Amino acid sequence: MAFLQIYPSENVQSSYQNHQLENICDMKYNILDTNCKNIIKYKKKYVLVIDAKPFSLNNYEETLQDLMTLNFIMKGENPDFNYSDVMKESGKLYYRISEDTYNKINKLKSM
Repeated sequence: MAFLQIYPSENVQSSYQNHQLENICDMKYNILDTNCKNIIKYKKKYVLVIDAKPFSLNNYEETLQDLMTLNFIMKGENPDFNYSDVMKESGKLYYRISEDTYNKINKLKSM
C-alpha cells in the first residue's frame, strides 16, 4: 500500500516560508551531450545575499556567536563589512565572495 501526498504538510510549508529564491542565470535550459553532461562550461561566482529586514529581526541572544563569526569571515573577504551597518540598511545587500568564504558561511547553523 502506498500513499501519495498531494499538498505539502504544514511542517513543509512553514519551512518553505523561510526560504527565498534568487535567479542566478538567464538561461532556463541545459545543453547536454550524448552522455547527459552539460556542454556549457560555467565559471561559478558566489554571492552572499542578505535581506536586511529579516537579518535585523534575528534573535541576537541565540545567534550572537554566528553573527560575530559571519562578521569575522566577511572582514577577510571585504574589509569594509560590518553587520551593524547591514542592520541600518534596507532591502537586499549583495556581496561577492569566494568559494572558501561560501563554504565557511554555509557551515553556520543559525544563519
